[in-house]
Amino acid sequence: MKLRMDYGKGGIWLEFPEKVFVVGKLDVKSLENPEERLMESLRHPVDSPPLRDLAVGRKRACIVISDNTRPVPNEFLLNGIISEIEDEVERIDILIANGIHEKLNETAIEELVGSEIAAKYRVINHDAFDMENLEFLGKTERDLPIYVNKIYLTADLKILTGLIEPHFMAGYSGGRKSICPGISGYETVKYFHSPMLLESPRSDNCIIEGNPVHEEATFIEERKPERKGYIGPSTLESLKRILEGEKPEKAGFGKTTCGSAMRILAVAFCSGRLNENELMGIIHSTCIPTHNTNIALESSLTLGMAYHMLISGCDLNDIMDGIKNIPEMMERIDVPRFVGASTVDRILNLAEFSSRIRSDEDFLDFLYGVVGTTMEANEVVPVSFLIFLRSGDDVWKAIRLGASVGGDTDTISAIAGALSTLYAKDHNIPKATVDEVVERNGLNLERYTVMIEKIWNV
Repeated sequence: MKLRMDYGKGGIWLEFPEKVFVVGKLDVKSLENPEERLMESLRHPVDSPPLRDLAVGRKRACIVISDNTRPVPNEFLLNGIISEIEDEVERIDILIANGIHEKLNETAIEELVGSEIAAKYRVINHDAFDMENLEFLGKTERDLPIYVNKIYLTADLKILTGLIEPHFMAGYSGGRKSICPGISGYETVKYFHSPMLLESPRSDNCIIEGNPVHEEATFIEERKPERKGYIGPSTLESLKRILEGEKPEKAGFGKTTCGSAMRILAVAFCSGRLNENELMGIIHSTCIPTHNTNIALESSLTLGMAYHMLISGCDLNDIMDGIKNIPEMMERIDVPRFVGASTVDRILNLAEFSSRIRSDEDFLDFLYGVVGTTMEANEVVPVSFLIFLRSGDDVWKAIRLGASVGGDTDTISAIAGALSTLYAKDHNIPKATVDEVVERNGLNLERYTVMIEKIWNV
């Protein structure tokens, strides 16, 4: 007996003994006029305003779609959804909910969404291992860590698509599963697929009530990023406000997020020829609003002093000697204490060892595997400093190494590049790259340069 099984695009024929009993699905009548039914659903949805009304006044839409492991008519759905919102929003991103599956290449993306959509819109593979593009949203009541894709979280119009069918763990698929595990981080998925949830007898097909998999996914779906009252300003924002007359001590107050170590560059630029105690006080004041801990302060002092010494013309030996005084400075400052590795100790102990590593690839593996490259200050600052020591006055190398190390790469590249630039008193970044950054950010570098020169009387 030959039997055709659905497989791939064309199916597959299999041969069985005549006595095999075949169990199959009931034939289901295909939907008539699917395009009309789709548009009717989008314009007259259940318990929701029409999609077009939801899109009015929104800047960026993020449409989450299933990857090619799910039998979802993505191109068909996207054509209808996009036609309803494209006149209302400024930008549309399409985010593939890969979970921890393999990323799709360009050919696979075209097959998934169609060549026209792939050419016209940004179609992005979710990467569960890219911590830089994930936001930590806390933990669930079962202590499951929540990491979700930032592209989705920062969109002001969020649209989930997918397949709804019985699911052997979550009761039913679709909806909240597009977020978890679809666009969640590996650390989230690891726990989500663990025995902690799957061993429950309620984690089964067609069961919703009391199903821990369903409950965790729903909790994560409803979780929103916390917006704190005081979040640190970016380096550029700090620089602009200080140059416009704000005291450097106030550089820690702002409306755009950034760690304390990043805003220290603006403080060091704009503090002039201060003595050690004066600079220490300003750096501490900058940390207080958002990062008032011994770990963040030690890292910020290390960078602030290094920046200041480089601007003043000190060499590498002077700087390495200078940061040895940071622990003594810390004793003079009243700050909440937490247990954690010392930034200064890490730099001093690892500098000589890392300098003996020959290849850049092995060097980056060492930084990622031994020191760590998460968003913690006592990882980011030592890694940035070690990259600077390796690169010296080769600014472009410092930036490229920082961008290649993994983890919090944007911060590491920025800090390593800044240290190297101050040491070189120039830079070798390709002109095309500089021009693009200046244009995209609307920078007036000449204006900032003149103002900083006045502060330093040069």
